[in-house]
Amino acid sequence: MDSLIQLLVICLTATATLSLMQGKRFNIGATDKTPIMCTIDNRNGICVHEQACDENHRIIATGALDSSEMRSKVKGSCPANLWCCSEESIETLIATQSKTPDVIDGVTEILTKQPTSAPTASDAKACVAPQNDHCPWCVLLYYSIPEKQSDRLFCMGALVGSKAIITASTCIVGTKTRDLYAQLPNSADPYKRYPVMERNLHPNYNTGSHEYDFGVLVIVEDAATQKASGACLDFLVPFEGECYGYGFDVNGRILSTLLQVRDKSCGQSGSSVDAACGKNNDLVCGVAYGAPIICPAENGGLVLRGVSRGVCTEQNVLLGGILRSKTWIEEVLNSIGVSTNAYT
Repeated sequence: MDSLIQLLVICLTATATLSLMQGKRFNIGATDKTPIMCTIDNRNGICVHEQACDENHRIIATGALDSSEMRSKVKGSCPANLWCCSEESIETLIATQSKTPDVIDGVTEILTKQPTSAPTASDAKACVAPQNDHCPWCVLLYYSIPEKQSDRLFCMGALVGSKAIITASTCIVGTKTRDLYAQLPNSADPYKRYPVMERNLHPNYNTGSHEYDFGVLVIVEDAATQKASGACLDFLVPFEGECYGYGFDVNGRILSTLLQVRDKSCGQSGSSVDAACGKNNDLVCGVAYGAPIICPAENGGLVLRGVSRGVCTEQNVLLGGILRSKTWIEEVLNSIGVSTNAYT
């Protein structure tokens, strides 16, 4: 029963955000928004809009499918134009791992870690503060599916320096038994996928409240970032006002969403000392887990002040401000050879 409730929460979140490609809002199939439960291929699911899931009956949590990508209607227990779908999302990945305490015990997981005592290429380059919502250092994160010999796009992050990626700890914990890869679609080598060799979790990360939901990944080599390096981090200004968040569509294209950010969580869920809420007033709200939230700097350009802790639900998205995690972030970046000059 617990797993079914978990699935329900996941699917409600996913269906509330299916609007990136067509600007549509999709209800889950009942006028009072009570989900219609169903079963497909011996998996529990719910009835969702016909453009909400792919040919494998997986819910697309960050975008809606083009009509050309939809599979033929499968007869079942769902009403007309609704489909029975489920999704292995971040939360279900966490649930299937070995027992994870609310507060993670152990700060760092290392996979084939290489020596990082020597300065990296990050030190030689200044950070980039974009003048618009085009994000040159936005990262797409993939996890491996060995049994299918494929990868799946599931989270985002931001390149810091040329080898570090700041993201959400939730993304790291949910895939701790999988190989991870990073891709920078707006970089000099947009199709290259960099293996992740090191994973760092915030020591105070709480899987329940998402307090201190920050993580740092390290890729095996410097990313190709043309003339400049990664994101500029701002630990000084309060995390509020007009900012941009990022998501991706089913083709892996990075899309931006304008957010009005305010202090505290969007509701009772995710309430913590470092939480913030981003509200979108447009038809389309698409923000991915772990995505960077960038805001105007006092001296111009856009700087990273937060990370997404969820996806859009009813035009709101839970965020986390980096201000309270300044010491930990700086210590981790310094330990892997990324100097403060590379992100300030």
